[in-house]
Amino acid sequence: MKRWLEGSFSEQVGRELFATTSELTHLAGWMANDEGKDGLAQRYYVHAFKIAAEAGQNEAAATALGGLADQAVDLGHLAAGLRLAEGCVQWGEKM
Repeated sequence: MKRWLEGSFSEQVGRELFATTSELTHLAGWMANDEGKDGLAQRYYVHAFKIAAEAGQNEAAATALGGLADQAVDLGHLAAGLRLAEGCVQWGEKM
């Protein structure tokens, strides 16, 4: 176990780990949303976005914002959904 905790990896591997973590966190948000746990889903989506943005993973960041946008529209917050969707486009354009 020690070698896993004290090991090192390249920046590229680190970015891939962050991207995968973001994708899994987004999936948890999606599942929470399906269960009607809106607040929990929102926290997962926000966390997924932050992880992806930190790692420079623009596609994953845009996807997380997409989850938030979809949720906002479903909850009747159309203006917020539109702003989040615009954020998706901006992150997507960085790719």
